[in-house]
Amino acid sequence: MPELLLALAGNPGSGKTSISNYVAARYGIPRVTGSEILLEWAGDLGIDLVSRTDYTNFHHRMSQERGTQALIGAILERQGTKGLINDGLRVWSDSETFKSLGGKVIALWCPLNERLSRVSRLNDSKYRTDNADAFLADEVVAYNSSDPHGQHTLKVMGAADYDIEANRPLEEVFAQIDAIIAQI
Repeated sequence: MPELLLALAGNPGSGKTSISNYVAARYGIPRVTGSEILLEWAGDLGIDLVSRTDYTNFHHRMSQERGTQALIGAILERQGTKGLINDGLRVWSDSETFKSLGGKVIALWCPLNERLSRVSRLNDSKYRTDNADAFLADEVVAYNSSDPHGQHTLKVMGAADYDIEANRPLEEVFAQIDAIIAQI
């Protein structure tokens, strides 16, 4: 079993990428995202993933074709000898599998307006950032699915092992992460 098996759960703009990059560099473990793996699989099939809906639909397709644990399995295959950090755990069954293997899930909580501001600066076509209502509507559809194989970000966050208020300065958030890792 790797020393450190972490996953971050949070809505877009909550700080997952910044925190996972920090953890990867500080603790010498690979950072792996489900989106990276989905992009690889889509590329192998000649499919372009552009919007958040494209990713969600393709993940659903892969769950049906490869099995519900295919994505989390591919993520875990990439762990290094010291572990890994998964940036963006969103599916309930993936969360249960991850935790059953000794992984710890950290929920990143951040207010909508702060997240919208952060995502707007990314200029990422996956997200509609024209206004807070559109951004929130996309989240409700994409991240809180009634489909058992869909994305359930809030459910995963609610069952996390640790919670972080991620609307603080990064140095404070990094200190919280370090304190959590020291407990593990």
